[in-house]
Amino acid sequence: MNQGFGFQIARVSGLLGVATASVAAACIGCSSDSGGQFEATAAPKIALTIADKTPSAAPKCTNFKPDLTGGQLTDHKQLVIRNTQTDVGKNPPKLCVKWSFTKNNSQLKLTVKSGGDQKDETYCASKGYAGYNAAIPVNGKPLVLEIDYQSNASGDADPMTVTIESNSDAIKNGQVNTRKLCFGIDLLGTCAAVFPSEYKFANATKANPPTQCFGVKNCGTAPLVFKGADFETSNAQYQIVEQPNADDTIAPKGDPTNTDGQKELKVCIRYSPDDTPDNEDVTLVVTTNASADGGKVKALISHTTEAEAKWKVDCSDPNGKIGFFFPEAEKPGKKTCKVINDGPPPLKVQNVAAAPVKSNDEEAVKSALKCQLFDIEGKPQNPYAVQPGKSADLICEYTPQGAGKPPAAVATFSYSSAGGNSGTMTIPILVGGCDAPSPEFGPTELWQMAKPGESSTGSIAVANQSCAGMQLVTACIAPASYKGNEPCQAPSKNHSLEPAFAPVSVSAYGVAVLKVKFAPDAKATTKQISDLLHVSYCNGIWASDKCTGTIEKRAINLTGAVAFDDKVTPPAVTCGLGGDGTSVTKGNLATITAGVKGGPTFDNQTFYYRFVLSGRPGGATAWISEAQQSTDQQSWTKILPDQPGSYEVLCQVQGVKTDDATTYAWSAQVPVQFTVK
Repeated sequence: MNQGFGFQIARVSGLLGVATASVAAACIGCSSDSGGQFEATAAPKIALTIADKTPSAAPKCTNFKPDLTGGQLTDHKQLVIRNTQTDVGKNPPKLCVKWSFTKNNSQLKLTVKSGGDQKDETYCASKGYAGYNAAIPVNGKPLVLEIDYQSNASGDADPMTVTIESNSDAIKNGQVNTRKLCFGIDLLGTCAAVFPSEYKFANATKANPPTQCFGVKNCGTAPLVFKGADFETSNAQYQIVEQPNADDTIAPKGDPTNTDGQKELKVCIRYSPDDTPDNEDVTLVVTTNASADGGKVKALISHTTEAEAKWKVDCSDPNGKIGFFFPEAEKPGKKTCKVINDGPPPLKVQNVAAAPVKSNDEEAVKSALKCQLFDIEGKPQNPYAVQPGKSADLICEYTPQGAGKPPAAVATFSYSSAGGNSGTMTIPILVGGCDAPSPEFGPTELWQMAKPGESSTGSIAVANQSCAGMQLVTACIAPASYKGNEPCQAPSKNHSLEPAFAPVSVSAYGVAVLKVKFAPDAKATTKQISDLLHVSYCNGIWASDKCTGTIEKRAINLTGAVAFDDKVTPPAVTCGLGGDGTSVTKGNLATITAGVKGGPTFDNQTFYYRFVLSGRPGGATAWISEAQQSTDQQSWTKILPDQPGSYEVLCQVQGVKTDDATTYAWSAQVPVQFTVK
């Protein structure tokens, strides 16, 4: 017994000695057990890391690289907070943490990524830290704060200061340890960036050489001056066809001439493949007055030949249409279409939106309709790569905005595969009953060419994108200079409708075609003649030769080029169905391709293409939108046939002299017909 008692005394004495020393060092760690004996633990200790590195002491900032994509990209930096005290003892104290941050830069924001659920407000308050956001146990789950940077047009330059308050290393309750961390955006005196920094031409041909433009932007705080552009190693397959003048300048972001930082200078490259498959990579070098890398910024350019993705859209609508129907306009609704990739490469889908048919209806459509792309787990994605054999959901939601229906709108998205250039797809969105037509026109600007005293003929298609019938009330052509209210009383001397227009009814989802004749006078003296085709239609029910709604008007540009010079020969275009041309089925995309022969004037020059759908079977809604009709150097387009039957597409091409943009000419419109099974 005496030996045991002596042992106990020694143990208590030893513990008391340790406790006394420890209390003097950090009483916040003192604790007691049931036997009244005292132990000591070290105070909690905060450890901060950013990207697994200890942050620099203030005022040095952790900076993001400037983003010049206009907010398309988001960059993140994670601030990780841990409790790393070493002498844990029996009841180690928790690390009480509170954080705050400045709001001087709208491009930066702070969110809690994880660990924010570790709250013990009662514990922290008992230690003199009321209102602290987290209580982190020693070696417990860290608190992760994420700082996001997304560029916008504000031009904010102030850094974000994050203040972390804690009880780290405190020797008594309520003592505060404060750390300030700075996050900012690199601000450089002179800085140049080129977008895209890498580009791959896909499936290009010598007959239709594509062009890609690269934007040079100012990522600094001083004016950026363009000095020149060239290739690091010359390659005859690549040509610079457009570049700025030497000493052209871009002001820094925030300047009145470049408020959002998106102003750019363009350097455009045309790729014309030859018969050798190798040596098809080049590096574009743009020289500026920037201080880094001798003022040179580079873009890698390459080419690939790959199969494009085969894909389709399935809306499974009970009405059998490609579209979104809500039987009652006063009730909200949702519609889902599947974008299915049949392979072989991934299909990139992005920029999904509900867009108005008329640009001035943008706010009304934005309020009532929202379209997004969701992956198979139901998470919103933009952009998203749909893998072969997989699908994504295109979901549009309708929210009533009171009385009446929203304006005519479409679901739209861009797509690309095999490294190829993007195309655009549109799907009609229909809300409510069939009481209003929805006309769309193509092309929205008709170009024709004829010699003085001769003529040419072109077509303008008027598609009714509604399940309500549409009445075309008037159509006539007047000079573009006409300013009165009765254009049909001032007919053009150069353009006319043939046959003469008579009122016509366009059935639900029907297409009417207006034939336009261009016949410049034999004594014509002007090289270009501009007229307007004025069309009016009933925006309601047409009955007994009267419109129960309003008469709406639309004007279409007509441009006639007078061919004075016999040396300018227009290019010739061929139009055909892509693939084997025999397997076009309902719900599967049909590719329309155009080939061109430049002839003596435009051989190996630059070409711009236009495609217009001019015929479709009853009930079909397939259409080539106005955005798709806009001429660019893409020699193909795609449509989505939603009904079996016969379709017709008109192809047209403009040739432009690369070294003399004033020499140009349009081909005639050439049709291609195909049948959908």
